[in-house]
Amino acid sequence: MSGAVPIEPNDLCLDCGMCCGGHVFTHLALTESDCDRLRAAGLHQAGTQDRFDLPCRFFDGARCLIYASRPAVCASYRCKTLAQAQDGAISLDEAKERLRKVARLRQAFETAIPDGMTMPNAIALATREETPKHYLPIRLAYVALQVIIDRHLREDGDGIVRQRMG
Repeated sequence: MSGAVPIEPNDLCLDCGMCCGGHVFTHLALTESDCDRLRAAGLHQAGTQDRFDLPCRFFDGARCLIYASRPAVCASYRCKTLAQAQDGAISLDEAKERLRKVARLRQAFETAIPDGMTMPNAIALATREETPKHYLPIRLAYVALQVIIDRHLREDGDGIVRQRMG
């Protein structure tokens, strides 16, 4: 692709944030180097753990509040859509359209969550084997979101929802 403008993570990631928001992953593992970097940045509590539970407490909308000190796994992560756009398999416009679909389904899921219920509790409820009937809208919205996440964001995703590992 001669003459093509390289696609940078910021071209897509700042419009998405799904990897930090707890929808794609439940947590990320921290290396000792990550912990040292977090402590050096003054984030002592975060630098004493071996993992971040997601949604990340340092995530603000689509912005990482600790971007310069973020864990290595965050800095190196490329979702399926970003990887395909960077590799030239899809255009930047197609990648952005995918992320708009993801955002619409995320909004539908978040809208289905009752006031006062946390995101982790809603996800736990949506993934229970038997969901009470009055919570079925949460489960349906969550399954729809996971289908599109699996198809467009998870590297090994093929559109089939798999049980998330806790």
